[in-house]
Amino acid sequence: MNSIWSFFPFFSLRVFFPVLFFVTIVASFKEEEINKCEGVECKKLPCKVERCNPLTGKCLYSNAIDGTECKGGKCKDGVCVPIAVVPSTPTPSQSPSVTPTGQGNALSWAPVVMVVLAIIAAIAYYLYIKKEGKKTPLEKIEKKQKILEKHEKKQKKP
Repeated sequence: MNSIWSFFPFFSLRVFFPVLFFVTIVASFKEEEINKCEGVECKKLPCKVERCNPLTGKCLYSNAIDGTECKGGKCKDGVCVPIAVVPSTPTPSQSPSVTPTGQGNALSWAPVVMVVLAIIAAIAYYLYIKKEGKKTPLEKIEKKQKILEKHEKKQKKP
């Protein structure tokens, strides 16, 4: 008695059940995780975050987040930097357009950047026209006028 499954040997029960049994056996043998960090205490360092690598049992250190409090200061790139007293109001010698980080007013550069971009665009357009050999609309009109003048001179000569 032939069934539809005889055309698909992979789906036959003779193949399906042994494969299912094999997968079940293999899946039951998981690797046990070995944690070599049991009993390991990492040394606490200023401006560092410590953790233990469970595969090796060794301590790993990374920089603490900038601005984290430390003895006498704040962390910056993994180093404790003393806190400097910064006046809350600008002194008369300071320019009001300069921010405490030393950056100038970004809005003052906007018109300059726009003018530079416009100049670059004009140069690029000019070079494109020259490279492609294309004429501007005014040059096209002048060329047509010269052709018409030559044609008119030819007609008047006979």
